[in-house]
Amino acid sequence: MGVSRRAVIGGGVGLAVLGVPRIAAAAVSYFVDSVAGNDGNAGTSTATPFETLPKAVSVMAAGDTLNLKRGSVFRTPLNLTGKAGGTTVQAYGTGTDPMIDLLADALGVATNWTRDGTANRWFRTLPAPSGGWNGFLLVLNGSAGNYIKPDAASVLAPGDWFFQRTTNTLSVYATQNPTSHYTSLQYVPQALGATNDIGLRMAAADDPRGVGVAAGCRVSNLVVRGARRNVQLVADATLTDVTAQFSASTNIVVSYEGTYTLTRVRGLDSGSALTNGEHGILFAGSGSTTVLGTTSDWTTSGGNVWSRSLAGLGSPAGNHLIRDWLDFPSRRYVPPQSSLGAVTGPEDWFVNGTTLSVFATGNPASVYTVLLGGRWELMDALLVDCEFDYAGEDAFQAGGNVHPDSEITVASSIPGPTRISRGFENAVDIKSGSVTFSNAWIWQDTTAPSSRRGPTVTIQGNSRDIAFAGCAVSNLLTTKQTMDVQELRPKIASERTMWYSKNQSSTGVVLSHFNGQPHSFLFDFFYNDAGTAQGLPIVAISGDHDFTHCAFHSSTMSSTVRSMHFRGNSTFAASCSAITCDLSTIITEGGVQYRLATVRWDGVEIYLGPGAIFAFDGLANASAKFNGVWRVRDAWYAYNGTSGTRSFSTFLVPLDDDPPATANLTGLQMLLWARLTGLRGCSLLGKSELVRLDADTAPLQDTFALDWHDLVPNALGLNYWAQRATSTQKLVTQLHAGAQRSYTSAQVLADASTAGNLIADTAGTWGGSGNRVNVNSADSQDAYLEPAVTAISVANGVATVTCPGHGVVKGRKVIVTGVTAPTSGLEGAFFVDSVVDPNTFTYRAVRGTPSGAAALSASARILWGRMKPTAAGFQSAPSYALPAGQKDLQGTTVPATSRCFGPVMQ
Repeated sequence: MGVSRRAVIGGGVGLAVLGVPRIAAAAVSYFVDSVAGNDGNAGTSTATPFETLPKAVSVMAAGDTLNLKRGSVFRTPLNLTGKAGGTTVQAYGTGTDPMIDLLADALGVATNWTRDGTANRWFRTLPAPSGGWNGFLLVLNGSAGNYIKPDAASVLAPGDWFFQRTTNTLSVYATQNPTSHYTSLQYVPQALGATNDIGLRMAAADDPRGVGVAAGCRVSNLVVRGARRNVQLVADATLTDVTAQFSASTNIVVSYEGTYTLTRVRGLDSGSALTNGEHGILFAGSGSTTVLGTTSDWTTSGGNVWSRSLAGLGSPAGNHLIRDWLDFPSRRYVPPQSSLGAVTGPEDWFVNGTTLSVFATGNPASVYTVLLGGRWELMDALLVDCEFDYAGEDAFQAGGNVHPDSEITVASSIPGPTRISRGFENAVDIKSGSVTFSNAWIWQDTTAPSSRRGPTVTIQGNSRDIAFAGCAVSNLLTTKQTMDVQELRPKIASERTMWYSKNQSSTGVVLSHFNGQPHSFLFDFFYNDAGTAQGLPIVAISGDHDFTHCAFHSSTMSSTVRSMHFRGNSTFAASCSAITCDLSTIITEGGVQYRLATVRWDGVEIYLGPGAIFAFDGLANASAKFNGVWRVRDAWYAYNGTSGTRSFSTFLVPLDDDPPATANLTGLQMLLWARLTGLRGCSLLGKSELVRLDADTAPLQDTFALDWHDLVPNALGLNYWAQRATSTQKLVTQLHAGAQRSYTSAQVLADASTAGNLIADTAGTWGGSGNRVNVNSADSQDAYLEPAVTAISVANGVATVTCPGHGVVKGRKVIVTGVTAPTSGLEGAFFVDSVVDPNTFTYRAVRGTPSGAAALSASARILWGRMKPTAAGFQSAPSYALPAGQKDLQGTTVPATSRCFGPVMQ
């Protein structure tokens, strides 16, 4: 696409690079005007436009241009199936962009409604679509209402509603008959069924066969609303200035492999969480097809190779999807063999046309409990200045059938226009592929039931390289972290990003667990606005973590306040159901010969991914050969375990250890932990110990014989430590031989190699007088400037902040905290929209935030990472080597000398 991931990370992306080669001029241009058009016209000029979309589509061909009159409202979908290739859809004339509006009226007449007893709750029956309900969305007076309530009895406040799809019953809050209470009530009728109810469609729905003929479709200046899925993109497509709003399920679905460019595209108000799969934008993939069948479907050709026909499978018939992977009971996403002759062992398979062949010791329908297959979709997508807000599941999702090698870039032409917010579960959910966010605003709050709430960003599954550059990421939920990094292979590279949370639980602002990948953070700011509860900016359970010029901060004044917690007390021995070793194969790495051992985990979500470090102990006799510290070599999911979850992790055991084929698990103990691979130029603020390392560095004869280098493999750099109420607290706490070793500021700063000093106990890798320390016996914060906010007012979605001496600059990031009303929409990390004067600035509030003056607490303030000139960490950091032209958190080039500790240079 002409834009490298590194170029986007380094400096954003300008709109000049977004173009793809222009398709040759269309053969014919057609014009459609819903107000003044007539389907009896020629439709080939502005003077003779058609009236309806179906008429225009019936005469046009692939490569034509479809011109839609501004101000037009069309009541039928735009179905370009068979005609999308090279086609341009654009607006002409003046006024508002043309709209495809499929919403149906739910208000009806007064006699449609019945009051529910004496409550301010009314109900009516809606006509059921022929294909049943697949999601639901209610639009009240032109805006999406609150998230769906769990039942009718919970409809108690303005904007509340509930829909019971089994009885087609809609319940709404109203103080009088809804026909008098509301000016309009609308819903998504889904008249064309679950598959075909698509507002803008480019190919046959949910069928990847032959979608290449739709490549090159370009759509601009169009509003689509009121369909189950408002827009479905296939092959190569370009959207510019397109808004998709009010979908029953997903607003924009990117279905199949191809190159996609979306500029100033919005996906707003998606679904209700009546069903899963409701997104602002979904990079979807193709789904899957079960091929297990019955014994009569399979025939054997000998050699434990069984075959069956795929003809007629899938939906529509023949769309069997079996191409890239097959799920077996013991392993998911198994790739095919290169030929039928290569199908020689367990979980081998090959497909040739409509014939599937698999290895099985008996008829597969009897041997296996599941055979499920599908295809990966390799996508290359660039999204610039886009907005996705308010979704019944995730505002943005890269789904599980996206090819792991896919690259999706979400960028802003200037800091801030790209906005992703308010999913019922997550704002962002990445299940596969590599995704880069540049200068993006990501924000999460939801009224969803606690069982459905998730972090702002969840990264899992087959995701690979996930990058954040210059972003503002916030979480307003008190029980969830801002980012959750988990499962198998995701690797995080973040720089110049502000992370905000209100999380009061032990999972912190950023939680990393169950994968062993190297994660790096450069000039990032982690802030936990946890109030009086515990504040934990970083919690790590596994993986390698490197921090350079970051800040770890919390608002908490009366509870646990750690800058980072590296947990090593997570034990899952009870979930280890088997350890086996392949004695038939020798693997040579680095001149050493090994056997491959496999751990099977059952019952909980372990998913120990490649690179994760863990220790086994307590095994006896021959099984003791598996005691030791190991690193995961490979890992995978099973399709289904005996307790609903099963996964496998492999590790290498030296051949000379002579490991047995299986282990007796009696007495097994297990430990896993995260490593701190780098900490330099950072500022660590808190009240109790600032860094806590829980993995026990015990003497060699003890269980889990770890040493300091197992936790911290490299020398750590010099940092700035700022602590409140230090009379009984320490800067560092580390577990050793079952007892905590704690280090005061004096012991952290000491250069003497005396036991009890940090530099001595870590063999010179940490501590020393080059560190800087601010300690204060009072419960006050002496490191960063936090100017007081005296007023916030909102008008038309823009918040104006009165904050004397704020010091902020347009386009830079700021944290706003201390707003008590409205309860949501004004707190978190934002981009500064404008600077009015030295005492006043503005920022974009969350969409839908009511206009008027906000109520503030006495502690209302802003933070943007500027250190107090009186702080010990001010312009006293070492001149660590950095990439050429490195910017700090706020976009200033980092000076070669006179640097501050933390993420903002002065």
